[in-house]
Amino acid sequence: MLVDCAGTERKKTDQECIRLLTMQQRVPSHAFRASSLTKLLADAFTKGARAKLAVVCTASPCATDTEHTISTLRMGMGLGGKGSEQEGAHGPKMLTLLFVWITLDVPMLGLVVTWPVALPIAGAAEPYSQPIADDGESDEDLGPTLVEFAVTGELPSAETRPAAFQPPFERRHRNYKCYLDFAMTNFGLSVQPEPGAVLSRLTRDGAPVASRLDLKSIHLAAGQETVFSMRLSGGDTNVTSSYTLVVARRSGSSTALRTLQSTSAKLDEPFHPGELKGLFHAVQSRYEDILDVACTKADGDQSVSCAVESGETMGDMAPTFGEMAFHPKTYVPSVEKLTPPVEEEHFNPHSGWMVRCKVPIDTWRRVTLKFDIISADKTANRQVRVVVTRDGCPHDQFYYDARCMSYCPMFYYEQKFNWRCGRCNENCEFCKNWGGCEDCRRDTTLQRYELRDDGTCEAFRIHPFKVYYDCAKLLAGSCAALISLYVLGCAAWLTHQACSERPRGKAGSIAYSEEEREPLTSRP
Repeated sequence: MLVDCAGTERKKTDQECIRLLTMQQRVPSHAFRASSLTKLLADAFTKGARAKLAVVCTASPCATDTEHTISTLRMGMGLGGKGSEQEGAHGPKMLTLLFVWITLDVPMLGLVVTWPVALPIAGAAEPYSQPIADDGESDEDLGPTLVEFAVTGELPSAETRPAAFQPPFERRHRNYKCYLDFAMTNFGLSVQPEPGAVLSRLTRDGAPVASRLDLKSIHLAAGQETVFSMRLSGGDTNVTSSYTLVVARRSGSSTALRTLQSTSAKLDEPFHPGELKGLFHAVQSRYEDILDVACTKADGDQSVSCAVESGETMGDMAPTFGEMAFHPKTYVPSVEKLTPPVEEEHFNPHSGWMVRCKVPIDTWRRVTLKFDIISADKTANRQVRVVVTRDGCPHDQFYYDARCMSYCPMFYYEQKFNWRCGRCNENCEFCKNWGGCEDCRRDTTLQRYELRDDGTCEAFRIHPFKVYYDCAKLLAGSCAALISLYVLGCAAWLTHQACSERPRGKAGSIAYSEEEREPLTSRP
């Protein structure tokens, strides 16, 4: 049976069954139902050694087809790197051939001869292989499993860093591959079976490993790989399970990226891991002022940096080159001028080193973001550009806070060349553009604002300790008021006590004694 699969080298569903066979895995029944092609070839996959499968890859020598040629070669190497001719394979024997069309032009005879040449593909499996599909087995059918399976690379600075597995380590997977960065000359392997299971066999490149101490520091040359095979046995049963791990150290000359994605924009074409395409187009969300693009390094020692290469305004209100030259502050968006770009780099245990770039992008703008990539061994470099466009509000409406409005609020001005409410500079209340302030904010108790000649507002602190002075003044006034009230209260109480010591008569008059009533002249 001859099947033409032209254009399917980028479809995961059409090659998943073949990937499982190359990894010596049992092809589950639900994988056949992934596409019409696999349904048609279901018998060929299940016939075992009685069936032979040949994969023919055709490549073009034209420079314009470089992207498709690389994608085809990568798929062919991934399918032909690990054959299924070994003992115990579940699928058919497979041979992968590459057809190269050679053209001979003889001008003197007026002849143009073209003929194909078939070359067998043999080599390492695809470095960016897709995860193995779930075969639907339950945990009870998996047999003995590993609870810890990790590779740790050693850097020249004696720092250790975990290496990501492909696919990520899970109970249902049995075959893994991990890549060490170019700077990792040594690595360590950690293997721990689940309770009740025994590691009955452990080999490296076919040779038995005598002790686990030999797994603590293993040297691996650049561009080389080593294969570990393990067998687990159950404690009380005869059930066994096998694991395979391929550890490869990168050569250091690659300038490829593993991922290129954005959380705020959508790429027009999907990014394929490892491809060397240098230009991508994306569309930014209308409601996002920050363009967020992240990429994952293929090698942790690569040097990746990003910067805005250019920016232009789209639409019929776009300024001309002369207007941009003579009035740069008027026709440059405020959000792109007042918001600084951010570049972050962090390590993800599952994917590796990731570089994230956050740059501002205004409405009705086209921004080109450039990534500079230098290989780990500093011998190669290339650039990747992402051209991002963003639309905005229609005419006579200004974009503000994810809405289209007919006016702009305070601290903003009408940016008509891209229909946006531009933000005034810091401490500015009314402005004609981001660099031309007309009136500063009002003075406060602690701040005083002054309009400078360059169109910006400068803030001055009125008194460095005025807040403490005001608090002390208020506290002193409160204490004085309390003391005054206390003194007045004491005086009133003493007066009342002094007046209440003399007894009074019935009519309220003071009662005098007989001696006091007697005239002073009658006394002896």
